[in-house]
Parts: sequence; structure tokens; C-alpha cells
Amino acid sequence: MRQIAWACAVDAGPRYHDPDRAAQHAVAMLEREGSGVRTSIMGGIRLMRSDRFDLARRMALTNLKLLVTRLSKTEVEAHVSLLTADGNSATVRFLQDVTDLVAPFGITPTWPKRRAGSLSDMMRRDSEYGQAETRAMHGLMDAIASAIGMDMDGTPAEPLDVNRHPLLQLSALIQIIGYWESDGEVWSWDKSYPREAVAEILRVVIVLSDIDRVRLAREVATIRRKLNDERRSTFFWALSDIHLVDVDDPRWERLAEASPDLALVERAVEHGAVWVMSVATEILARAGTGSEHIAGMLATKSGLALASAGYLALQLGEPAGSTLLLDRLEGPHVAGMRHLFHHLASTATPWTERVAAVAERRLLGESQWTANAAAKYILGRAKAGAAVDPDMLWRGYRHWQTHEPRNDAGGAIPDTPRTPVFDALLAREAVSDDQLIEAAADYRHDVSKSAKEQLMARAAQDPALVRQLGAGIDDGTLGPHLTRELLSASVPLDADTIEAIVRRLDDPSAQWRLAASAILRCDALPRARVRSLLARLARDERAEIREAAVRIEQDLPA
Repeated sequence: MRQIAWACAVDAGPRYHDPDRAAQHAVAMLEREGSGVRTSIMGGIRLMRSDRFDLARRMALTNLKLLVTRLSKTEVEAHVSLLTADGNSATVRFLQDVTDLVAPFGITPTWPKRRAGSLSDMMRRDSEYGQAETRAMHGLMDAIASAIGMDMDGTPAEPLDVNRHPLLQLSALIQIIGYWESDGEVWSWDKSYPREAVAEILRVVIVLSDIDRVRLAREVATIRRKLNDERRSTFFWALSDIHLVDVDDPRWERLAEASPDLALVERAVEHGAVWVMSVATEILARAGTGSEHIAGMLATKSGLALASAGYLALQLGEPAGSTLLLDRLEGPHVAGMRHLFHHLASTATPWTERVAAVAERRLLGESQWTANAAAKYILGRAKAGAAVDPDMLWRGYRHWQTHEPRNDAGGAIPDTPRTPVFDALLAREAVSDDQLIEAAADYRHDVSKSAKEQLMARAAQDPALVRQLGAGIDDGTLGPHLTRELLSASVPLDADTIEAIVRRLDDPSAQWRLAASAILRCDALPRARVRSLLARLARDERAEIREAAVRIEQDLPA
């Protein structure tokens, strides 16, 4: 709490703290900082975990801005060397910010050898993404300005001194609308969107929240001034004066007084930012949008706008809402259809032939996004006891085994519909021992993990399955990874399986020898034989096997 108090005092300005003592506290916090007290992405103090925007670094930067105007160059250099010392909690962004603050005074900080953050952090300030962040913030400020008419009267609003006048109105508005930066939301501001529609939803929120428009205009002018500072026109720099505030929800019961232009509001759901869609959808829901209009939205919208239409359908109650969702799921595929499965999952719609047909159609479709949503919906119904047809599940599993989603350009491994489908098969008890063994060797970790867990659970209760696994170890069809899994699961082993594993200690493959060495940790062999086999492994040509033998021998009872 003392850290929070100091950060608040530093934010409030030099009238509320001693800058020299604050400098000492900032250095101490960087040296011993824990992960509990952080700041939000907007700069407001809150308790959360993050490795990039934390309390200590923000406090240090805020105080440094003051110190460079008070201290000599030598004194500033000495303080900066403490801030950037090796071992401190310093990210690349923090170090860059320190450098930017002191560079005009002829000071070049020495960066520590080790620092938090990634390569993307180093490139971010000059990257296309960083520029898109700034454009997105310009777009938001322009929309707010349009909503309150601040650019209409010809008299520009006077920016504020944020040290004396915190940006409370803007902070409240940002918190109410749920503004949050993400990759998709940043780029969405570069696409064509109805600017007047975004301004309209903001106008409605401002009216219903009793936000002071005059003060808000000055706060918007303050952010615009920061954005126009060419030296530091970055997204997070512009938002560093936005705080977490205690604010009530809009008074939605007064929506009629705001006289929303619902045609404009509906256009806002087509914006790519989640918060824009969410606020617009809330207004449409509170306005009581009718079923025919919602059906029209479902028929014509795509992407996030389709998610909005699906949410509005649910507000009609059951079974009207789920019927509209199923009607749309039976129609032509468009982007965003996966959202309809998420909405359908929130209803108590029974598993009928119609629902099964819709789910299978989308499961076997070309879109991996929709197929994943359909598969997760099917899994939820199977876990709830629905009589999902195992043959349908196997068709979906084999289909995506052949058409596995490929890694994207950035190397990220996409989700596969096979994972929830396989879990649904397990829930329906429709996977044989042979199919479990096949899936346990799957290259997809999420599939193989579920299969291994189920396989080991069955083996613990079924000696015949253990003998089958032993035969697979003997002929090499099982593989060293599954052998290691079998031994770590403490499954009771028969004599033939034990000997099959022991023979693998002489296998030419180091992987096999290492996996089989785990048999020596069990009570499956006489102690004398265990020591004899360990002595042989201790002379193995591979260091990792020799080390494993030493560890096993050390763990043996005296």
C-alpha cells in the first residue's frame, strides 16, 4: 500500500511529495519489485499481473520528468544510472522512455545487459503497429469530439495541466465504454467505418452518464496535444494520464431521453472494435429491437456484427432466440458465424435432429473457426448428456485429421476441431482401446494428452490392455514416449510387459534406452538385477542416460 501511496503522490505533482525521496523510493521499488501491484493498460493504478506496465516503472518515469528540470546534469546522470542498473525490473520500453527523457540534456543512459520485454517491444515504437495505435487514439478522440460538438463552435478547447487537473471525465468515459487495446481493435480504425455512428453511441453514453461536456472537451484537447507531440506521439504516452476511476453504469432507463438514432447505432456494430460493437449492441437491446429486425440483421451482418445480432436474438427469450440462431446457421456461411454457436451454447436448446444436422454441417465445413465453435458446442452438449451420434463425431474427427489447420504466417499453432471432438467421443465412451493408442501418438499435444490420460486410466483397470501395450513396446509400435507415460502412471505390469521394457535398455535408440530406464524405479525387478542394469547404464555412451542411472541409484532405498 505504501507503493500505491507513493505512486499517487508522484502523479499528483511536487506539491504532494518530495521529489528526492520519491527518486529513492522509485529506485528501491525497481530493485525489489514484486508482481502484485501493477497499473492497467490505461495507466490507472489497480491490482493485476502484467510484465510491461507496472507501478514502479511508471512512478520512476513520472518523477524523472520533474527531476530533469530541477537537478544538474551530473545529478540526473547519477540517478539514471541507478534506474537502469543491472538487476532492476527494467523493460525495453521503460529504458527507451528514460532515454527519450534525458537525451535532450545530452545524457545517454547505459542499458543493462539483461532486461525484460521482447524483440517486438524494441521495435514497437517505430513499427507500423505503433503508428496504428496512435491513429486509433486519434480516431477515438475525434469521435468523442464529434459526440459533444467540440469542433463545431470554432473556439478550440483549452488543454489542461494534468498535474493539477486529472482527466477524470475522459477516464470515466473510457472505463464505461470498456475501451481496451488489442491487435484487432487497433487495425480496425484503419479500415473504413461509419464515423458518425461511433460518435452517436458515444453521445448516448455521455448523455446517460452525466459526464461534464465542457470539462471533457478540455480533456480531449489535452490528449490531442500529446498525440500531436511529434517527439512522443505514441499510444501509451498519450494515455499515461488516464486513470482507473469509480464510475456508475449509464442510466439506461433514461435511454429515450437521449433520443438515439438507432439506424446509426446499428451501423456502429459493423466497426471492428469489440467495445464499439458492445456499446452499440447494448443500446439496441435496451431500445427493444424487434424479432423481424433482428432476423434481418442476422441475414445481412457478418463478423462481430453477427455476434451483435445473435446477442439481440437471445434477448427475445426462448425458444424465439435459439430458433433465429438455428435459422441463420442453416443459411450461407459468412465470417463470424462461430459467434452464433457461442450464443446457442448459452441456451437450453435440446439436442434434436435439426441441431445435430446444423452442428455437423458446420463441423464439416471449410472454416476452421466455425468448425472449432461447432466442435466446442457439440462437446458441451455431449458432456451434458446429449445423445450425440458417435459416427458423426468420428466423421468430423477424420475430416479434420485430413484437413488439419495450418500454422499462420507468424508460426502460431491454430486450434484444431479434433480436440473438442475427441473429448466429446470420450464423453460418449465411443473410443476403443486401439483408437486410444492411435490418438495417444498424435502429433497434436492436446489430442494426445486426452488420449494418454484415458489410456492410462483404462490400463490401471484392465490387465488385457496392459498386455496389449506390452506387445506394442516389444514390436516397437508403441514408442518410447508412451512407454515413459505407462511407467510414470504406476500401472500394474505383467511379467511379459516388464521384460519387453527391460529389453529396450539395450535398444540402439537412446530415446528408447532413456524411456525404459524408468522401469528401474519401480518395484518390478529384484534389487540385485536393478543394480546390475544400472551399472550397465552407467557406462552408456550418452551422458543423459548415465546421469539418469546415477539419479535412479541415488533414489534407491539403502
